[in-house]
Amino acid sequence: MSVRRMHEGGRFVSVLTTFLLVLTLFAGIFGIVWTVSGITMLEYQIGELENRKALALKERKSMEAELSSLLSMQHVRQKGLELSIPDRQRIIYVKRDFVPVRRASERN
Repeated sequence: MSVRRMHEGGRFVSVLTTFLLVLTLFAGIFGIVWTVSGITMLEYQIGELENRKALALKERKSMEAELSSLLSMQHVRQKGLELSIPDRQRIIYVKRDFVPVRRASERN
């Protein structure tokens, strides 16, 4: 085998090695970009789900307030405590006795 022939065979191996290294480099860059885009997409989905959760919690609080209001009105109706205009016979007037209270500054 001559030196020239080894050099020509070495060129093929060198070109093949360079091609494989470039291919591996592009595959690595593509994998990194793919991973970053997947993470970004998941972050957008998480943000959207958090917004939906906040709206659902707001709606839940509103419904709980409405339920407690309805239950309190139902309780009033069950106890017969409905509000109505009183009869003149059922009105009781209470006199207010005014007792003056001396202030600490007036005691001296």
